[in-house]
Amino acid sequence: SKSRWGSPARGPLFTSPTSRRIPRVRAQASGAASSLDTMGGKRDAERMASMPKPPKRARTAYLIFCDRYRNQIMKDVHPDPTSKFTREEMQSVTTRLAELWKQIAPEELADCKATADRLKDEYDAAKAALPPGALKRDKGKKKHQLILVEGKGEKPKRARTAY
Repeated sequence: SKSRWGSPARGPLFTSPTSRRIPRVRAQASGAASSLDTMGGKRDAERMASMPKPPKRARTAYLIFCDRYRNQIMKDVHPDPTSKFTREEMQSVTTRLAELWKQIAPEELADCKATADRLKDEYDAAKAALPPGALKRDKGKKKHQLILVEGKGEKPKRARTAY
């Protein structure tokens, strides 16, 4: 009464789909690199090192406004430069910046928007100068990095779903 898979002493007659063995790669005794090291790992690392880093995204008018006033508000909220900010103090800095942004003068808003437009044009020019494929997302990078989709422009990578 043999089972379909054979007796344990003689070995299996048929291999189960779940019992497939994956061959192990042994390190060579001479210390030379194995064939897996030269199959693409080094080439990929060299290619990534030779590619220029993509430019940082352009700052918006709100971020430019915040950069102008953040240091002044931080000194008002937390005058002691030797101690660390607490979470509540950082929240109050953000709240004050948002309140100032709501009351911004039209001239200053126009100035911030003009600066943001100039930075956006610089970003677009730097992005256009990159070789094709330089903005593609690589494994191990940050989750919310943007990728370039051919014909559709820049868009965020679709999130993984639980289904």
